Amino acid sequence: MHALHNAAAIREVLPRPLWSPKLYLINRVEKQVEYAAHLRTTGPMKRAAAVAKAAETRARNKKAKEDLATVQL
Repeated sequence: MHALHNAAAIREVLPRPLWSPKLYLINRVEKQVEYAAHLRTTGPMKRAAAVAKAAETRARNKKAKEDLATVQL
């Protein structure tokens, strides 16, 4: 509704329940605490996996570069 050109005029005509923001969580702070706790456990695991994958990629690229250098000689 807020993307409409005459949103102010539309809000004047329509009753408040039709254009008011709707809450999708009853207790938002409790849900945020729950999400934060979940991220505190999964975040370090994801970062460790990313570091391991980056090390693996660097090693694979280094080996490919060395193999290419030996083939060209």
